[in-house]
Amino acid sequence: MIEPLKGQVSGPGHSAHLSPRAMEVLMTLASNPGELVTREKIMTEVWGDEHASPDALVHTISSIRQALLDAPGDPHYIQTLPRRGYRLICEPQSFDEHESTIFSATGVSPALNEIGLFQNLLQRGVIETAIAYLVLGWLLLQIADVVFDQLLLPQWAGTFVTVLVIAAFPIVLTLSWFLEFRDGRAVVDRADIRRTPQQRFSRIYLVIVSSLVAASMLVYIYDAYVGLPLAVDTPVVQATVEEPLPTAEPDSIAVLPFLNISADEEAELFASGLAEDLINQLALVPGLSVASRGDAWSLGATSSSEVIRRRLRVAYYVEGSVRLAQVRVAPATVRLEQQNISVNVKLVDTQTGFPVISRNFEESLEDFSQVQKDLMNVMLANLRVALPASTQNVIEAAYAESDVDAYVLYRRGKEIYELPRTTETLQEAIESYEEALAIDPGYAAAHAGICNAYVSLYKLNRAPSDIERAENACAIALRSNPRLFMVFTALGDLYWETGRADDAESAYQEALAINPEDVQALGGLADVYRRDKRFDEAESLLDLAIQKQPGNWRAFNRLGSFYFGLGRYEDAVRRFESAIELS
Repeated sequence: MIEPLKGQVSGPGHSAHLSPRAMEVLMTLASNPGELVTREKIMTEVWGDEHASPDALVHTISSIRQALLDAPGDPHYIQTLPRRGYRLICEPQSFDEHESTIFSATGVSPALNEIGLFQNLLQRGVIETAIAYLVLGWLLLQIADVVFDQLLLPQWAGTFVTVLVIAAFPIVLTLSWFLEFRDGRAVVDRADIRRTPQQRFSRIYLVIVSSLVAASMLVYIYDAYVGLPLAVDTPVVQATVEEPLPTAEPDSIAVLPFLNISADEEAELFASGLAEDLINQLALVPGLSVASRGDAWSLGATSSSEVIRRRLRVAYYVEGSVRLAQVRVAPATVRLEQQNISVNVKLVDTQTGFPVISRNFEESLEDFSQVQKDLMNVMLANLRVALPASTQNVIEAAYAESDVDAYVLYRRGKEIYELPRTTETLQEAIESYEEALAIDPGYAAAHAGICNAYVSLYKLNRAPSDIERAENACAIALRSNPRLFMVFTALGDLYWETGRADDAESAYQEALAINPEDVQALGGLADVYRRDKRFDEAESLLDLAIQKQPGNWRAFNRLGSFYFGLGRYEDAVRRFESAIELS
């Protein structure tokens, strides 16, 4: 609705103001509906003797379109004829009582009483509201079906929701037909089809919520005075066929996350560290298949044997708990106490659900590495796996003695390092590693962690001093323990970032020779192969990294970047989406 004397344009859910000159241009077009009005004629009638520029006319037409919500590419009111002029493509209609001051533009659409029922439903938004409600109603019924049983709600609660969804549907249809308010009164809007997406969403939301509220009141009243139908309890004898357990992989095992019974941060570090170390060491055993950390830890610490068997296809799994406790080590007259760590582990057969062994290890924190060794030996002995001498040496190297306080600080640094890497998180990880080294200067894993962190800092900041610090840390780590795989992985990253690709390849291969499960080394070696255009080998390594740690978002992100660099954008999108889902 156009009110020229007021300079006002009113539409469905919006209003705008036009300048006097813009209103004169619109009136000039409205005086010649459906006809071409040249630019020269408009400028002469509106600007008169003033020398108006074509740019001024273009700007004025643009402001009119904004007020009418008219898109140049899909005009409903004003059509541009390039280099010629403009045409009003709708038929304006004057109001009888204000014929000289008000007219309405109806666009190219016919009147509501001139169109069919289906088109009328579309223009009023009835169909889109009905579809939105049907989807929402189906979701409500599905949620009620699943959640109500879990919450042990009475049977009438599900019946109430079902009747509510059904009763609200005719109310939704009725309100979506009539619910339109403008200027404080209900009107039939012929321009409903020009609602913005935000306006349509707001209207649908208001209709559905109002309908559900009204229907809930009606259903409540009906239930109070008449009563909702309830199912009659009749005995039903139903034969159930139990699905057999799948066949497990031979010589396979999973390690679930250990429970932290003490519920403090230090015990949590021991619990996660002990379970992760056990996974890494079992993976070194020839002939033993170990479920990846991402798969096993996605199940939770208290998963049932049947779920583990079906999900992981393993013959055995390890579950455990960690508790820290203060114990008195002297007579009552001397109040000396020390902190002990208590670890309870069970090796469980997934076929039967019964424990093969159940052991409790309790030592002082200073003897934590001995707990690790004992735990590993018990697992292997009961799995009846004979270790060759080379594997024994690798495990002994990984179990290098270290102070327990240094181990806690190292684990804290490692957890921080695995967070999204920023300058702040990397500096915090380095500080934790350095605190561990202040207690145990020969702790090779902490030196390797510092090397990794400085290489990551160099990737962010490109500061040469970071490379120098990384080189020093890696050199010390290598001298402290030349058989620790993470040292060679850190060296590989260092060589790669400094352009020594051949040295990086050798370091990554050395790391994988010690620990074939090292996902970081697999990704680094894939980068080297990609540089040498050995694309098939690089892709195989990145796929292998995902197979070993399907819960590691960095592995998916790395493969996505690899596909992106090759122009395989659809494959890249799928991997990036997996990385986002995991993180």
